[in-house]
Amino acid sequence: MASVDIVLEARRRAGLTQAELAERLGIARSTVARWEMRRTLPSYETLVEVAEACGLELRCALVAPRAGVVGRAGRASV
Repeated sequence: MASVDIVLEARRRAGLTQAELAERLGIARSTVARWEMRRTLPSYETLVEVAEACGLELRCALVAPRAGVVGRAGRASV
């Protein structure tokens, strides 16, 4: 899930407008709009704050790739 999707999903789950989320975060509404339009990207720390402002918790997990998926090194996992 991309960072913009996390912002949108969290905001929608909380039933907040861009302005309401911005107020909870202490930022300008235009900043939230820029995230959602993919003009700027929030940091991981900001995503955690967005989730908390929406009454949610952001969890991140590293998992082994599925068999046959090509990694960045160009080698397939087995």
